[in-house]
Amino acid sequence: MTGPQIQPGIRWTKGIAFKVKGRPCTVELKPTAHAQFFRISEYAVGVFKSEQAAPSEVPDKTHVASWGDISEDVSNAVGGIWTARALVRIKGVLAKALKREHTAVQKPS
Repeated sequence: MTGPQIQPGIRWTKGIAFKVKGRPCTVELKPTAHAQFFRISEYAVGVFKSEQAAPSEVPDKTHVASWGDISEDVSNAVGGIWTARALVRIKGVLAKALKREHTAVQKPS
């Protein structure tokens, strides 16, 4: 999927919402005031979170929806409990896990 249209003063942050409990996502989600969505699978929803950017392109923290707000948006649309995180955080955790896995495999017993 391509990202949302470029809008002056808006920065889009990529993320993913994961199903924690409840029914899977079987529909395309409509945009909310906080984000635009696309279905990855029944258990994961791609997110473009809208953030008002200051002139420096740094998000204005006083006008930013939290990832908890995004989780609530998905939960309201689909039902169940969902948790959302920024893609940069997911990639960071994955990189650490892969590094740990790699070093654990290479250590002699």
